[in-house]
This record gives sequence, structure tokens and C-alpha cells, in this order.
Amino acid sequence: MRNMILRMLILTSVLSCSSDVCIVQPCPLGLAVHITLHSATSATLPGAFIRVNGQPAYACDARICSVAGGAGMYSLEIGAPGFQTIQRTVQITGTSAGCSSCGTVDTQHLDIELVPT
Repeated sequence: MRNMILRMLILTSVLSCSSDVCIVQPCPLGLAVHITLHSATSATLPGAFIRVNGQPAYACDARICSVAGGAGMYSLEIGAPGFQTIQRTVQITGTSAGCSSCGTVDTQHLDIELVPT
């Protein structure tokens, strides 16, 4: 039994070194967009939210909104109760994941001034 396990481990490592075998890494999502919210009329922005590509909105944390994801086009709606909703489209660049490597994301940083309604 022990020899069988050892043979399987050796076979697996030999196959993983072959140029014909692709080992796909479990890759975490990158940080696509980092948004800092401001308002000239309010020190706080309770209920601030972001909607990405038409998906359901989620809350921002302490005037910071973050969007996880890879390279691509992002349609953003950013707002808070009592403030106008801002729309932005952002193109995120990066590299694709390879056979044995994770892709990269070039994070975009946005400063958004929310205006009262």
C-alpha cells in the first residue's frame, strides 16, 4: 500500500512537469476598482452603496467602496440616500491567468464627490 502511494506521488509529479499538462492555480479575485467617497455637505455618508454591472447594490464601508474582479469593463452606479447617484464606466486592464500562474489586475482608483439631491 505504501509503495502504491509513493508511485502515485512520483507519477503525479512527473506528469505535472510535462509541458503538455496544465496545472490551474486557485486564484483570488483582484481588486478592480477602489473608490473613495466625499461630500461637501456631510461628514458621513450612511447607506452609501455601489451597483456593479446592473447587479444588486451592496453597501460601502466608511466612505470606501471596493469592487473585486478581473480585467474588463465595469459599469458603476455609486450613491447614498439623499444624494444623486453617480454613473461611471471604467476599463480595467491586467493579464490573464496562465497555465500555472494567476492573472493580475491594474486597480483603478476613483475619488467621487456625492452631491445632495
